[in-house]
Amino acid sequence: MDPIISSPTAATEQRTVFWKNIRNRVKKVNPILTKIIDDLSPDTLPLTLEKYNYGAIIAEGARGGSFPTFLVLDKSCEVFFEYATHLMMFRLIKAGEMGIGNMAPHAPDWQNSLWKLSSGGQNVFLPAKISDYDKHKKIQDHFGFKVEHPLLLDDQRHTFNLIANSAKVEDQWQSEILVFDECWLQHKDDPAWDQFYHYLLQEELRHHGRISESHIFYLMTGILQAERDLKLTISQLSEMTQLIMMMLNVTPGFIALTDESVMPVKLIQNAFTEHYNLKNYMPTIMGPGYLRDTDHLRQAIYFALNHQCFFQFAPRENGSESHANAFFTFYRVFVKLLHLIQTKDYLHTDNLIYQKINSTEFNFYHPKSEGYRGFKPTTEIPLQDRVFAEAQEHGLQFPAKSHFFYGCVQIKKIPPPKIDSHP
Repeated sequence: MDPIISSPTAATEQRTVFWKNIRNRVKKVNPILTKIIDDLSPDTLPLTLEKYNYGAIIAEGARGGSFPTFLVLDKSCEVFFEYATHLMMFRLIKAGEMGIGNMAPHAPDWQNSLWKLSSGGQNVFLPAKISDYDKHKKIQDHFGFKVEHPLLLDDQRHTFNLIANSAKVEDQWQSEILVFDECWLQHKDDPAWDQFYHYLLQEELRHHGRISESHIFYLMTGILQAERDLKLTISQLSEMTQLIMMMLNVTPGFIALTDESVMPVKLIQNAFTEHYNLKNYMPTIMGPGYLRDTDHLRQAIYFALNHQCFFQFAPRENGSESHANAFFTFYRVFVKLLHLIQTKDYLHTDNLIYQKINSTEFNFYHPKSEGYRGFKPTTEIPLQDRVFAEAQEHGLQFPAKSHFFYGCVQIKKIPPPKIDSHP
């Protein structure tokens, strides 16, 4: 299929505002930034208020595009890298959070042609099978568009985008962002602006400043190979890196979406239950989400061997190895890495990786769990994820045979220890 949207899409609404006009809106989502800007009294500096429909590409690196510095006021934006048909997760920017662009001090390196900034999340899909040609045609006829029926999980976003932007949809999903024009970023030599620029730096470090942790992690994998006489493959190293980065909240994993912040969930679910006739299976949609935002009693994030939306998508080294064996080999080396970090004194107890590993649970699921010690059957995923369990309680089937769940890792927060109030 073609790229989701090949070039930036015009905002449905774009207007110039000043701080006094937008201050109260900003305060609702980010009171800290509001206080910092109040102290500057920047009454003459313009800002741009922009609204975008779901799936619109706000900016992209192709043809020398510039990444803006902006605050999300409503819904969310996703930053991803696109190569051929691969979309690689990078960051989900939610209401109250900022994206730091090229012109800002200490800006990340956006000098490549692969990044895109979208309105809402684009790494989204239904785990349930929705590839039936005739049923797909019913959705096309109702919403008035034409696109190939989705054979792969990656294909589904095309259909989702077209449904969300159909003329049949009256109340369309929109994200809203506040762009800081270039004049806001030209005061780095003025001491009065130090706190503003420090805030931008802190925002950047909070999301992308885990370089030291990644170096420590690679050091641990090197020690593991030396002490256990192992040789990790590129695929195994990449997969372990993805799990650790998700654990550290550096990159999002996949989560069962339960609100409208990432995409028009209810609209898409209703489209497939009413017009595609997806009646028996739960219409739960998976999308980008962070471990830090989950409730240990209710939610988890997921990594899937069959659907890796990260930075390693080369073929596996041993192409003849069965899927279950490859997943089991990965499981064994990952457990050895966790054991090394937890039992050796290479990392101090206040090290972030050490702390996170000891407060995070990794569950490995595969439909062929028999004979593989440490695996759990995919049918048991709802036992550890209340979002899926609640759908089952309403008589809907969990799609245990989904391509996504055919070898996946569930990442959960470990509940805090109970405090005995009685002596």
